[in-house]
Amino acid sequence: MLTTQACQQIDDLSTELSQNNINEKIISIQSQLIKGHSFQAIMKANTEFIHDATNADIMAICINHQKQLSIDFLGTSKKQLLILLKKYNIQPQSLMIDDLLTHYHSDLLVNKRQALEIDSLEKVFDGLLNKLQYQQLESELGFSTSFAYPLYTSKGGHIGYALYFYLNNHCPHVNNLQPMTDLLQRIILPLYDRHTQTFYSKCIRIVNQPLHLTHTEKRIVRKLLEAKTYKIIATEMYVSINTIKTHMKHIFEKFEVNSKIELFNKLKGSHI
Repeated sequence: MLTTQACQQIDDLSTELSQNNINEKIISIQSQLIKGHSFQAIMKANTEFIHDATNADIMAICINHQKQLSIDFLGTSKKQLLILLKKYNIQPQSLMIDDLLTHYHSDLLVNKRQALEIDSLEKVFDGLLNKLQYQQLESELGFSTSFAYPLYTSKGGHIGYALYFYLNNHCPHVNNLQPMTDLLQRIILPLYDRHTQTFYSKCIRIVNQPLHLTHTEKRIVRKLLEAKTYKIIATEMYVSINTIKTHMKHIFEKFEVNSKIELFNKLKGSHI
């Protein structure tokens, strides 16, 4: 078994996610969402990126979807976990979000931490098996440890967790877990309606009447709907990126949104 010190030494040698890495990945994923790809398909395509950054064997993205826990598993050992859960008659999609959030949120408050290390699958699938079955499940899976990082809305509301599972004494790249969670949160938020507690896996149309846009704003929006970046739009329109950003600020204000994904959700299917 690797010691905590040994894991720390390995983690120190791992490549930390820079803000540039994160921003580039977010832009790439947002572009794919705008093109109509589902969140689940995009995350699956980025499994290798997530694994390289975190060294997690399995990752679970748990989101509060209308009071029920929506879980998507990723990772090199995802299939092994799903087979074992089926063997023990555990259906993750039937779990209720309130139970999980209440359990972990209280621990986070008591410990005044942003994340929790979870040393037992019993704490993840609480009350579904007896203690012996949990021990058998952990042994068959090779479970070592896991980390739970909360996901929040822009208003600070609790909407779910990113869980990173480590098997067979694999060492976590702890320094990258929070940045990876932040990346996921920024991708999830535009797809999450906090008022109805609904998570949309794809961009949706939610605008019925187009707002008044200037001719220039319409040109910019059309190019955005083609998943073009600010840099490309600026080049094609022979203006600076700062000019495009100023126009985008006005466009965001008109539609009462804060990101390109939220804007696309409102404009998809509209005639601009």
